[in-house]
Amino acid sequence: MGRPAIAAYIRWTFNAVAEARLQERGFGTQLCGPLAVTEWVETDVTTGGIRFTMPAMAITEFDESGKVKRNSLMLDTWSLVRQSAQQQKGLGGMLVRSVLGRINAELTKGRPQPT
Repeated sequence: MGRPAIAAYIRWTFNAVAEARLQERGFGTQLCGPLAVTEWVETDVTTGGIRFTMPAMAITEFDESGKVKRNSLMLDTWSLVRQSAQQQKGLGGMLVRSVLGRINAELTKGRPQPT
């Protein structure tokens, strides 16, 4: 593994979504002791001809010397699935949207609505 493998992975990741734009949103970056929490949205991402926006959040923990001790990344993958389904055409797209609509209804059943 080591540094060369990590560098290769980072290059691959950024080349895969070279056109993507990152923008802080929500609460942006908040610091609390050794923790930093950042909320952002990645826009203009295209994969397989499908363009989408990906909300994300990261929690980064630093050690006493300021080096990253742990980094946890959370991506809103359900949002990606819904956006992909909306861009599908024809009967297949209609069926996918129908199934996702039913799944979403079950996932949100009983959830209080924002006021």
